Amino acid sequence: MYSAHGHYEISVENKILFIEAYGPWNLEAAQEFDRIVRKQVTEHLSGSTWAMIARLHGQGIYTPDSIPLLQELHKWRIESGLRHIAIIHENREDSGAGITETQFNRVYEADPEHLCVEHYFRDPYEAKKWLLSEGY
Repeated sequence: MYSAHGHYEISVENKILFIEAYGPWNLEAAQEFDRIVRKQVTEHLSGSTWAMIARLHGQGIYTPDSIPLLQELHKWRIESGLRHIAIIHENREDSGAGITETQFNRVYEADPEHLCVEHYFRDPYEAKKWLLSEGY
């Protein structure tokens, strides 16, 4: 087993799960992320609908072996009430941004019924404004 590459900070405020992600990530980092997200959602957000803000610092690229795990996590988050995701990639002009969005979109394919709406932003203020307009 390898050590985790990539790290994150997770917090909950009202009905929003905040993630500050520093990448790139390998499978071990994704496994730890999965464990902590499930714990935070179960403890703070269960029983209601909620939103997520994911702010990416650097390249948010995952190793290919972590995608199935993240797809399973995404299914679970939706079953647990997730309805809106704001992804903030401040360096969207960076060549890695396109890869990141492609990988995120592969994870979000785990929601074929589109119960959760995702939007990409460059500006944190715009992301928060969108979630406020959606009732969060």
